[in-house]
Amino acid sequence: MILLLVLFLLFNVSISEAQIITNEVVTSETVTSEPNPFGRVIIKHPTPDITVYYPDPELTPGVVDEKVTQDNLKETICVSGFTATERVNQTSTFKKQVFERYGIDWSLHKQFEDDHFLSLEDGGKDGDLNNRWPQYYCPKATAGKTCFGAREKDVCETNLHKRICDGKMTLKEAQEIIITDWFMEYLRIKRIDSLLSRPISSTDSE
Repeated sequence: MILLLVLFLLFNVSISEAQIITNEVVTSETVTSEPNPFGRVIIKHPTPDITVYYPDPELTPGVVDEKVTQDNLKETICVSGFTATERVNQTSTFKKQVFERYGIDWSLHKQFEDDHFLSLEDGGKDGDLNNRWPQYYCPKATAGKTCFGAREKDVCETNLHKRICDGKMTLKEAQEIIITDWFMEYLRIKRIDSLLSRPISSTDSE
């Protein structure tokens, strides 16, 4: 009788251990089988329901165009058509490098803008990977409401460009705004006061 009890207990323990091991394997495979589509793009949440996209500062700290200075604005970025002459690296090969650095599959590139972190119209440099990153296009239904990405950043950049050329702020001030937090400036431009008073927490995309 005792022998039967011992065999019964050993048999059940073996089954439990097998089930635990199996569950661990399945869980591990589930986690690693789906790559993160946003790669190293940084995601921040002012509130749980709002998402804002930023570049990884290690990959894209932002680079200024040394040809553009406070003294020559009227001959450079404030001249209509100037930025078109500065776009020297718009080939698919270069753009693929931008996506590769961030670990984003090129097949998803239509969902992103190959963005200059410091825009050309605000004195940023083209042709430097340290100033380029894949900026997500928010879906139209949520863009500017609960999702803030490429098109919203463009609004901020254009507004800053006008203020630079109107003499309302310096080139350096505008560039620091973008690098520090373009989203907060977007909120000021759009006068979205309800979010301006809330602290922004950040989490790396997982």
